[in-house]
Amino acid sequence: MSDLLQLLIYMKNMFSDIIYINGVIATQLTQIVEKLSVLNDVNNSLKDNKSISEHKELMLNVLEIIKKYKGNTEEFKNLEDQILKNKN
Repeated sequence: MSDLLQLLIYMKNMFSDIIYINGVIATQLTQIVEKLSVLNDVNNSLKDNKSISEHKELMLNVLEIIKKYKGNTEEFKNLEDQILKNKN
């Protein structure tokens, strides 16, 4: 295999990992914002907070982006399970 092809494959894998890590960060930041918004408005219960459904939709979009580049790997399925478990 040529050096250039090896480099391209390495870069593809590296970008895939970066997208995955950024997706994890995005979902965690969304959860932090969600929790802070609940804490800032003590009069609203967690169930009445409209932003929760918006955040869930954002996280599902992030999961779709990660899935596009990572595929249905075990790593992706674990992340998806963790995020969906925290959103129910």
